[in-house]
Amino acid sequence: MKKVFYVWQREVISLFTSPVGYVAVAALTLINSFFFWLIAKSWPFASMQPLFGNMSITLLFFAPAFTMRQLAEEKRSGTMELLFTAPLTDVQVVLGKYLGAFTLFLFSVVASWIYPAFLAIYGSPDFGPIAAGYLGLLLIGGCYLVVGLFVSSLTKNQIVAFIGSLGILLVIFFLEAAIQLPDNWMMSVLAYLSLSSHFMPFTKGLIDLGDVVFYVSFIAFFLFATVRSVESRKWR
Repeated sequence: MKKVFYVWQREVISLFTSPVGYVAVAALTLINSFFFWLIAKSWPFASMQPLFGNMSITLLFFAPAFTMRQLAEEKRSGTMELLFTAPLTDVQVVLGKYLGAFTLFLFSVVASWIYPAFLAIYGSPDFGPIAAGYLGLLLIGGCYLVVGLFVSSLTKNQIVAFIGSLGILLVIFFLEAAIQLPDNWMMSVLAYLSLSSHFMPFTKGLIDLGDVVFYVSFIAFFLFATVRSVESRKWR
């Protein structure tokens, strides 16, 4: 764990000494605040349910910015080999990188706590559904980030990593549209694989163990795929 912490610390320092991290968090917070203002004006209840849906979509566009440089930039600058000559395993490097991106994501989540605080001042919100919504946001955000990290491991170009991650995430997120198609086993599988279909119960205050297991399994699968991608450098 100490070696994972070393990579995490190195990654966090890198992210917070670069303007990209600050700009991404600031822009994400600004957009979410705009949606909160619109919803607060029209929504008759002290609830964050509609906002969580918007936050999951805006994060989909910003998560690739959090991860696009993590492995791609290491490859481009030639520091990847220096990193792997250290007494670190591929798993430790990937976990450290992922936790670094997740830390940056947490800052944007913490910044959004101003919304339930505002609701508490001017209304009487039920904090149970709000807590469930934030749990769902952390889980789906973790899925976005791990996809971005995986794509970043495949290329040396940050822009390619960003566009590739965004494309994959859009497809996986909107697989929910399969629910509207004729019911058969293939549509059921596609609907199950949709990230958004597992997120909606959280916004309503419902925590289903099956949804949690799905997200954790999704993250574990792409972490494994990223490790394998990083390991493949040895055979090139």
